Amino acid sequence: MHGELLDEAGVCFLTGEGNVFSGFLDDLYWDREPEYGIDFSRERLEVWPDPHREVSQFTRWKGMMYLGNGQLQLSCSDEGEGYTGDWSWTDYEAEFAMTVHAGRYALALFRVQGAQRCYAFGFLPGGEAALLKKEEGKYRILCRTEYAWEQGKEYLVQIRAEGGRIGAGLKRADGTGTGSPLLEAVDGDMPWMHGMIGVGVREGSHCSCREIRVKKLG
Repeated sequence: MHGELLDEAGVCFLTGEGNVFSGFLDDLYWDREPEYGIDFSRERLEVWPDPHREVSQFTRWKGMMYLGNGQLQLSCSDEGEGYTGDWSWTDYEAEFAMTVHAGRYALALFRVQGAQRCYAFGFLPGGEAALLKKEEGKYRILCRTEYAWEQGKEYLVQIRAEGGRIGAGLKRADGTGTGSPLLEAVDGDMPWMHGMIGVGVREGSHCSCREIRVKKLG
């Protein structure tokens, strides 16, 4: 189901007034791995006791995150990140339809284990794209490449994580121009082997995300 995410399942018994009913459930299970998309034009703003407001299916760490023009909008003064998915996910690939509107940093996050640990790939200053690792809340670059990305243009940011090997690339969503070279890295230094996905910005940047698709490998 595109744009839908099943989180819980159960059984409901309805009986007429005055009827006596007994039910027995021997077993209940489901399987399959994540394979779904998030279309942000179909998401909503969930309002908790004021002033707490969050985008449905997402949790936020710092920054300003909201819905606008049918997309997820994320901006910050120093750093902003939003996460979705399951902390236990291991090997998967994901695609983010992202646009940088202001600033120099916008990142697709994967294997997120909270605000202190994750991998990231995306747009860096000086016309570069890079794979990064976040450790103890600080990012370091694993590998980088020159890529003349432009503000205001939508890109498909593609990531893949399988064991200790991670890879990523990006291309214009309208099919024009050339894609970035595929970046790959094998993390042999205590790699993050599971985690959620998300979006991040840094140093006063502002980006939007129209859609995310994720699929389990294997």
